[in-house]
Amino acid sequence: MSKAPDPTQPNLAQTTGPHVSIVETEDAVERRAKEAYFTASQSQLIWARFKKQKAALIAAYVLIFLVISGLFAPFLSPYDPTVAGRDKDYTNGAPQIPEFCDKNGCSIRPFIHPVERERSMA
Repeated sequence: MSKAPDPTQPNLAQTTGPHVSIVETEDAVERRAKEAYFTASQSQLIWARFKKQKAALIAAYVLIFLVISGLFAPFLSPYDPTVAGRDKDYTNGAPQIPEFCDKNGCSIRPFIHPVERERSMA
């Protein structure tokens, strides 16, 4: 049982294949680009204009990075900000260098040694 060909669809056997050579002129390419512009959806037009501006693309990548790092903040942060026992007096303390290795070995995540204060009885 053979199906009748659809008259609205082109016969691909006649328009493509190893023996068919199609050469488009520059006018045809330009005309097709203009037709694509006028038949594009609103989102396609916005994306086409957005891609032309490199600063906007870089800003979009930075924004995506910040959102993703915010989603993974509990994994990236070494300390819980809501934990009891945090030293509130050392919030404006001197900066410390994050380290990756100590006497216990190395870690993928950087850490900072806690500040320990001792009073001398002398």
